[in-house]
Amino acid sequence: MNLAALLAAAAAAAVPAHRAQPYLTAQTSAFGALIEGAGVDSLGRLYAVHYNASTAAVGRVFPAQELFYADRARPAAWFNGVRFGGGAALLADVRGHRVARVRDMGAFSHAETRCHDAAMLQPNDLALAHSTGRLFLSGMNYTRDSAVGSGDLWTCDARGVATRLGLFHRTNGIELSFDERTLYLSEAENKGGAV
Repeated sequence: MNLAALLAAAAAAAVPAHRAQPYLTAQTSAFGALIEGAGVDSLGRLYAVHYNASTAAVGRVFPAQELFYADRARPAAWFNGVRFGGGAALLADVRGHRVARVRDMGAFSHAETRCHDAAMLQPNDLALAHSTGRLFLSGMNYTRDSAVGSGDLWTCDARGVATRLGLFHRTNGIELSFDERTLYLSEAENKGGAV
């Protein structure tokens, strides 16, 4: 079969294109401009940070927008990421240099610190190894010109002991492969304000 025949066969078998419709818009969102850190619980419900434009609040996005958790004990908290595991919600608190754990999945009235280290740059995003309870955290100090040390990578074991694994340029997104053998970490280098 020649190349033209292969391309024609591939085009004929192509999946039809679908146009995505936005679920949230600026007019319909109960979240503020800093919405991010999406996480999905075991029931398929979607969550994000910056509910009601509060850095200390996490909201449910789907199936309905509603408050999930607001840290009234630490109103200066700045949640930036959400993961679920072990019957708890795990929230990356940028300002508190900690991961908060909300265990009471019914009332969401209290969070405890899952792990903390004042030397953490943030944490910004988090990934969870479900088999062991180990967390991986990325953090960054955004500057016009980054250097090694503008970003870091941490791990927190199931007991809550935090250990720095390395220093990098600005780190952000982080994810663990399904088989928990590969950790993916994004790193960017800023020069003159450009990434």
